[in-house]
Amino acid sequence: MLTTVQRQINLQVLDEVDADWWNEMVAGHADGNLMQTTYWADLLQSNFGDKPHYLLASDEDDNPLGLLLFFQGPLLRDWPFSWGRSLQPFFNNFLPVYTWLNGPLVLVQDDIEGVLQSIIAQVNQFGREQGLYGISKVSCPLVSYRDKLDEIMQHEGFSAVEHATFHMDLSPTSEELWNKAKREARKAVRKAGREGIVVRRLTSVDELEIYWHVMQQTWRRLGIPHSRDKDMLYAMWHGLKPTESVEFFLAEQDDEPVGVLGVTVFNGLIQEFASGRTEQAKVGCGDAIKWAVIEWAAAMGHQLYDLSGVIPLEQVRSDKEKGIFRFKEKWGGQYLEYQIHSMSYPSLQQKLIDAVDRLRRTVAKSRSN
Repeated sequence: MLTTVQRQINLQVLDEVDADWWNEMVAGHADGNLMQTTYWADLLQSNFGDKPHYLLASDEDDNPLGLLLFFQGPLLRDWPFSWGRSLQPFFNNFLPVYTWLNGPLVLVQDDIEGVLQSIIAQVNQFGREQGLYGISKVSCPLVSYRDKLDEIMQHEGFSAVEHATFHMDLSPTSEELWNKAKREARKAVRKAGREGIVVRRLTSVDELEIYWHVMQQTWRRLGIPHSRDKDMLYAMWHGLKPTESVEFFLAEQDDEPVGVLGVTVFNGLIQEFASGRTEQAKVGCGDAIKWAVIEWAAAMGHQLYDLSGVIPLEQVRSDKEKGIFRFKEKWGGQYLEYQIHSMSYPSLQQKLIDAVDRLRRTVAKSRSN
């Protein structure tokens, strides 16, 4: 049952905010993350054209109670076949939805549910008033109040899809982290070292071409007929590197690239993205990169490493899914399940759109297996 404190909650939806003021509030929250900062807003707006909105909840004295960065963008993106991608400009203009990652953030402890309810209800109402097609694939903070927010989303009429990840506590010493990893992980890292695999951070934007080349080989090996926007890597470098909010790691053997992994960095939270390896890479390449990132993040004083997703344990079926789960599990992190929420505003047109989206995801999954 949802319970709230009776208080006045004022809500504002802003198109622009003072970056320092907003980002300071995000950083002050235990679940504060890059995807709720103006850095992320600027990146998505400049690279994809997604329009950021900043929702601020405050009390009668204008004291901030909670916040949410959300975006207006296209429902359908990342098509797994070429003819679908040619229709992307149409979808950008005529199939808008709201979406966000890892929010909202509540800044008070005495009325968490009331603030969350107010923010979610406001975004939902705003989307309907603006004639959008719904709210698509939003994720919530994983630590502070995940269960409460899931209940509120269900109460508001959102559907949910189960996801999972592993969180690693980086506060132990390097030796303690090493001992927490399973024996097979330690064995693979040692073997990679004996085979001469060396991991380093990229220090020049010119080296992103190497990173991109490795990712292209990865997508080709997995049978993915399209690849992410190359410009996004460069946008992340130019937009996030100055604030030390992104790092790119490269594994090499005999001075040749064999694997890559990127991580975003904010408020002590490390989240990985865009991992890949070449067709010639040894099996231990991924282990070498993973341990190098763990060591680096712990040495930098970061607090938490999000290994960025696995299929929930009870849904794991294929050998590929089992392999990914075992790989991420063996580093000694905490297994967490969470939900991705969506809301479709009912109409015949929306039902047709949902059917097309399901087809797109089915084709993409079948081609990646």
